[in-house]
Amino acid sequence: MLSTWKYITNNPEVLFDPNRSQQYATDIQTDEKAMADVGIPDPTLGLYSPTYSAQQALLDQAMNDGVSDIVVGRAELSDLDGLVRDWRTNGGDKARTEYQDAIK
Repeated sequence: MLSTWKYITNNPEVLFDPNRSQQYATDIQTDEKAMADVGIPDPTLGLYSPTYSAQQALLDQAMNDGVSDIVVGRAELSDLDGLVRDWRTNGGDKARTEYQDAIK
């Protein structure tokens, strides 16, 4: 079971390298600014999908395993289409519809 309490009660993550702290801080700040410029906010934050709540672990595990297989060479990049199709069929499309309804 996933819990959001750890994000509410824990301190924020610290990005630090004790061996080259000034250079690391400069580099990581530059990188984070670049990512913020192209980042897309998640429109589903704060919304609820009964399907995704029930299926998230299975959907995410299958996708993560499949992408990992592609990255390390156990599967072909062309297998990604099948992973996406399975994700959608096994609950992703239904969850998407529920989120779209909630956004309205």
